[in-house]
Amino acid sequence: MAAEPLALRQRLGEERARVLRELETIHSASPAQSASAFSEDGGHRTSTSADAIRTVELEKSLALEQTLNALLVEVEHALRKMDEGTYGLCDECGKPIAPARLEALPWANLCIDCKSKKDGKGRLRR
Repeated sequence: MAAEPLALRQRLGEERARVLRELETIHSASPAQSASAFSEDGGHRTSTSADAIRTVELEKSLALEQTLNALLVEVEHALRKMDEGTYGLCDECGKPIAPARLEALPWANLCIDCKSKKDGKGRLRR
């Protein structure tokens, strides 16, 4: 059983490294893209379609960055829980998270019941 937490810790570490690499790629590309987007036309406005394309690309990049940052927070939280000895326990109810759930999603911090309740909140009931 000791190998399993070690394997999950390794997966979490690898996921953290992957997310950090992707964020670095976004950050290193963004300033150059932003600068070129506004200097390509020599300070004059480019066509509306070119502006729209740049805006969409920027929005996609920002959305990806937000998603990656949220994932990084979850992965680092799971690693902290491992260090504290609380990994595998639901943050909400304190019950154990199913091993199959942790295997599929090592950074899961809620059991299935609590996750379902959380996802159900805020939805319109008909």
